[in-house]
Amino acid sequence: MVIDGLKNTDKVIFNCKAVKGMGYVPAYVSDNGKRVGPILYFSVVTGYGPHRLTAFGKYADILAKFCSHGKNLHLIVNKNNTVKCFVFGSDSKEEISKRPVGWDIPGHLANLAWKQLVCKTMEMKFGSKHIKSKQFGNATVLIPRKFCKNGEMCLFRNCDKMV
Repeated sequence: MVIDGLKNTDKVIFNCKAVKGMGYVPAYVSDNGKRVGPILYFSVVTGYGPHRLTAFGKYADILAKFCSHGKNLHLIVNKNNTVKCFVFGSDSKEEISKRPVGWDIPGHLANLAWKQLVCKTMEMKFGSKHIKSKQFGNATVLIPRKFCKNGEMCLFRNCDKMV
C-alpha cells in the first residue's frame, strides 16, 4: 500500500490505545509576538509498548475532544513522534458503558441525543471556562506562561496564579 506523503522516517502505528494523561496547551501569542497553535501531548500503547506523541493545531483540538482513555487509534507520526494523520477506531468498553441505552440504534431518541452531543463537542472552542476547569475535552489544560499573573514561570503546569 502506498500512502501519499509518507516518508521513510515516518512510523505507522496500527491498533494502539490512548492512555490517560493527555496535556493540552491552548493557542497563545508568544513573548516575541508569534502565534503558537494548540498542542496536545499524549500517549498510546501497542503490543510493543508505550509511545509519547505530540499533535498540533486542529489535530490537537480533535484528539483532545474525542480521544478518551482506551480509544483505539491508527496513526502516522514523523521521526519526532508528531502526529501527521490519524483514524479513530472503537471506543473502550468503559466509555461505551457511560452512554445511554439506545445511543447506537438509528432513530432512537438516545441516538439523536448522542449525535447532537457529538456535534456540540465538535463545535466546542477553547475558552476561559476551560482554563478555570483545567479541562478541555479529555485533556488536562497545561497553562502557558501568558495566562499567568506577573509573568511567573508556570509553562506546562497547572497553577493557582491564573489570570
